[in-house]
Amino acid sequence: MAGRRAGRILIATWGNPWRIGPQDGPCREYSWERVEYVTEEGHGRYLTPLPLLHSEFGFERIILIVQDTAIYREARDYGSLREAVEADFRKFAEAECPGLAGALEIVVAPGVGTFRNSLGGDRAIRARFGGSIEDFYSYVAMDLAARISDQFDGPGVEVHLDLSHGINYMPALTYRAVRELLSIAAMFEPATLVLWNSEPVMGKAGDAPVKLHRVEEEVRPQPPSPPEAPDGQDCRVLKAAGGAPEERGRAISEDVKGLIGSLGLDMRELKAFASSLANGLPLLAFQTMPNPELLGSYVEGVERIYQEYASVRHGDPMGMEVERLATIQPCAPAISGTLMAARLAARLGGLRRLDRPSLGDLEKAVKGVFGWSQKLVIMMSKDLYKVKNCEVKKAAEGAAPPDGCISLSEVLKECESDRGSSERDAEGAAKDSTLRNFLAHSGLERSITCVQREGEKLRLSYGDKLDKAIDLAIEALKTKGRPGYREVAPTGRGRAPAQNESRNQIYSMR
Repeated sequence: MAGRRAGRILIATWGNPWRIGPQDGPCREYSWERVEYVTEEGHGRYLTPLPLLHSEFGFERIILIVQDTAIYREARDYGSLREAVEADFRKFAEAECPGLAGALEIVVAPGVGTFRNSLGGDRAIRARFGGSIEDFYSYVAMDLAARISDQFDGPGVEVHLDLSHGINYMPALTYRAVRELLSIAAMFEPATLVLWNSEPVMGKAGDAPVKLHRVEEEVRPQPPSPPEAPDGQDCRVLKAAGGAPEERGRAISEDVKGLIGSLGLDMRELKAFASSLANGLPLLAFQTMPNPELLGSYVEGVERIYQEYASVRHGDPMGMEVERLATIQPCAPAISGTLMAARLAARLGGLRRLDRPSLGDLEKAVKGVFGWSQKLVIMMSKDLYKVKNCEVKKAAEGAAPPDGCISLSEVLKECESDRGSSERDAEGAAKDSTLRNFLAHSGLERSITCVQREGEKLRLSYGDKLDKAIDLAIEALKTKGRPGYREVAPTGRGRAPAQNESRNQIYSMR
């Protein structure tokens, strides 16, 4: 819409700001230094860059990524531990930057390691957190997919990522998650990632200014990773962590099955939908489109099960060990990425689930859903034009197809004097030839696609061959590899580097 600016989100990783942690009163000591942060537009003396950045850009949403390891209160269970951590960070953030209440969101992600969180004097919370740092990435990726996908409402999105704080693996894994999500969003809208990082401060900075450096990148569009295990099997989402009792593993598996069943998620269709986006298969995209409202429920369900299998054991009142019996599988965030793509395709690309989309529906999808790839658009447009042109010719000759679905092969063969060997019916074709035909013709493989006239509209469908189309789409995932199944040339929605251009050259410092 003319005159509208891109939506702006700030995401920041925060480690532990307290040297002596907060209790009922104000914090007694901070581990962060209050310094004069400086940008090209302004400056201010703060404990964190958040107030300065928010005053300059006026973010619609501010999402803080923190870890459960910053616990400064006794916790009877994992739920109360998370609540205490979130409350302390919220109080700190709102004190540092008044007026955030309506925009502030806090993600309490799982951390690992051994910590002594001081309460002053000899008093301290001694905590050991088990688990895997990969769970941090998976948790953050799923959570952000659900939180920020609603922000994409045209004419683009601008995500600012402040990595000035955050211990150890937090900044790197958060950057990975944000960039992957933005690459999905860039399929439908221009997506810009603005990376902020402050100069390091060693010891007491005094009055010395600390510059905030800005790196900006227009993110290239990339379809979501296939929601399946590396061996191509169905995603288990969660499994028992190493050392967990066998009965716990069975319980986790049953809880996950219950979640997937309650949401009505069909994993075969979900994988086929991901393949349709990557390979330019518009008819299959319509027929396998998942419910775009499932994303939030899926993420909430996985997080709930994961948290239910985390327990807090106390050695003494001030000592605790957090044990995680479940671990998040790499395919779990891939599912949320595919559901995010479905949500954006529905909102921004006009895609919806249709068993028999019209030729007009398919043509609109080429522009709205696949416009990020000029190569795919050219291929799909050519294949749809062939069907449309043939049908016009048949109608002019008085041979329009009758009511009811007939094979696309029957429709096309009367319009062509010579069908090449690559266009043979599948009855005599080898499996790999059928797959090649399927991919080469935008999923409109003649032997499995049928055509039906409804008034003046021409509708296409896989009919009772939908399972065959899904099989071929899933086979394409394995053939083309992960996560890019067909090399494409992104166009205006995200610039691809030239062949001799290094990736770093698309960054610009400001």
